[in-house]
Amino acid sequence: MTRLLPFKRDARQKQARVIVQILGGLGNQMFQYALGRAISERIGAPLLLDTSVIDYAHQETHRCYDLDIFRLQPTFATRADVSRYHSHGASWVGKVAHRLRGGTRAPEIVRQYKFGYQPAILDLRPPLYIEGYWQSYRYFAS
Repeated sequence: MTRLLPFKRDARQKQARVIVQILGGLGNQMFQYALGRAISERIGAPLLLDTSVIDYAHQETHRCYDLDIFRLQPTFATRADVSRYHSHGASWVGKVAHRLRGGTRAPEIVRQYKFGYQPAILDLRPPLYIEGYWQSYRYFAS
């Protein structure tokens, strides 16, 4: 039984992530990164960037990942990382299945439905997948 303790600890650390979806041009990407970093630093969870939307839409919109000009050296989310969030969704069935598989807290997908400062996002706990533009300096002003 003691052999399982390190596995459980690692599994919890792996679940406690903040993934931010990166999309749009450089300005949008800067706000998305800044919000994700502010949240991850506040709660002590690693930040991962999901560039799959840009990677897929690049042929249509000619948008690409532009944050590399700042030499941030981020960690990028893999398809497996992202699918953990989207496979559970917001349904109660997905959340129950996640708990039955040994998950401690079901991943939460946070979508920005309106523009403007929404301070409640700063109080959320991981695991989080964040979608939106989040164009306010107040998310990272402190």
